[in-house]
Amino acid sequence: MGLKYDSLLTRLQLICNVHTLYNGLFANLTICKIVLLFFTTIKYSAVFFKRNKKIKKSVALYISTVHNQIIVCPRFVNNAGIIYEQEICTLLDFSQDATTIGNEVLRNFNLFALKDKNLRDLKRTDWPAFKCSKLKTIKSFEESFLFIDIAGNNESNIILSNEAPMARHDNMFITSNISSSPSNKQEIGQRIMQVYNIAIAKSF
Repeated sequence: MGLKYDSLLTRLQLICNVHTLYNGLFANLTICKIVLLFFTTIKYSAVFFKRNKKIKKSVALYISTVHNQIIVCPRFVNNAGIIYEQEICTLLDFSQDATTIGNEVLRNFNLFALKDKNLRDLKRTDWPAFKCSKLKTIKSFEESFLFIDIAGNNESNIILSNEAPMARHDNMFITSNISSSPSNKQEIGQRIMQVYNIAIAKSF
């Protein structure tokens, strides 16, 4: 959209310049200015609403008892609607208290934003969570960490949905919803660990 409007505005500006230099017609110049103002308003209104449009936020969480780590990764979404992890992730000790875990999840959840990026040239080893873990291979990372996807239920992001795959069952997931209120940090941290413990349980 931006490219089309920019191209049209450039052409209209050239037309106005021609009328100003060669015709000196006030009426034509005034018409050009009105048209330019109209399309400029449309362009910047579109940009404003795009930037301020509510979006469904999410954050990626990885937990490993083997490596005693909890990795919290904020995310971006590009113009194609593809969600990807931001470069800077938070590394926590597995024994961290529930309030700290909940606080970091909410903090990184609120870092979610629209940022365009071409993801075609990325390698698997560019995976931010993997790099944060300091492990040597992707295989060891995937085998030792459980992934929990935390996302708003909708664009209002009032409710957080925590979803994790059941470690002992293919194509089965555990999901739990909880309020995203900042005063709910401890409960959020506790709920995440409950989801994790059920997901890895051998009895399910």
